[in-house]
Amino acid sequence: MDGSPAVPVALDTEADPRQQQAEIEQALETILKNQLAQRQGASFGMCETCAHFAHNHDPQNKSTPHLCTLLNVPLSDKNKQQICAEHTQSL
Repeated sequence: MDGSPAVPVALDTEADPRQQQAEIEQALETILKNQLAQRQGASFGMCETCAHFAHNHDPQNKSTPHLCTLLNVPLSDKNKQQICAEHTQSL
């Protein structure tokens, strides 16, 4: 593993769904905090919210009309909704 503390994800199938949701939320919050700490606070986010995202860069290309200008990678509509570790928040 990467040295991050383990996050318990096992849920009691007999437990109250609200309690399960709270446990899942706590686990996700812990994971995100660990990731941010490992990245020294650098953000990550969806491609379409990134400063390097060029919407409809190549509108003639129906399968990958968008572009990541940082990595020079064509992106589809589905790709633009992916989480990217190179994300830079758009202003």
